[in-house]
Amino acid sequence: MTFVIILLSVRNLLLTASAVAPVKLDLGPADAKPAAGYHRVSESTKYDKKLGYGWLAIPDAKPMARKEPADQRGDAIAGHQYAEMRIDIPDGLYRLTLQVGDVDSDEYSLNLDIDGLRVLTRLHTRKREFATVRITTAVQEGRLRITFCSDTENWMVSSITVEPIQEDEPRTISRTVLPKSGQ
Repeated sequence: MTFVIILLSVRNLLLTASAVAPVKLDLGPADAKPAAGYHRVSESTKYDKKLGYGWLAIPDAKPMARKEPADQRGDAIAGHQYAEMRIDIPDGLYRLTLQVGDVDSDEYSLNLDIDGLRVLTRLHTRKREFATVRITTAVQEGRLRITFCSDTENWMVSSITVEPIQEDEPRTISRTVLPKSGQ
């Protein structure tokens, strides 16, 4: 009998999550226009319950404005110390997607914690290379806490997407290198 109740609870959790709209956050300067379908998150976007997202801690953030690529990867937030973001979202299973990289530099390295658990270590991109990281996470207590930090004290993130999924997926990291301007 207990087994049936647990299965029904997990099924209800998945059904609840699947009805949730994705959260799409484009990180960068406050005055920059976000990519289509994304919400702008700047270094000054403190967590706000009404918004349902924002920074809990971001001691030394630096907004980065880039002209290319002209999508959610163009702008970014970079930092030297740890930074923590909160996203309010119903309990369930989600795909967390991050866009990381820079057209001008290869000096960034990213470690990522989700709700206090290290899920990514030392993601490094070359100049003009962008990495798309996809990680499955189970949200509990209606919130997702994402911590950005770096062993080299220099991290950068361009965008965050959180979308509901029905079953666990393997973690993936795909990379794209942009051609030089004019090519």
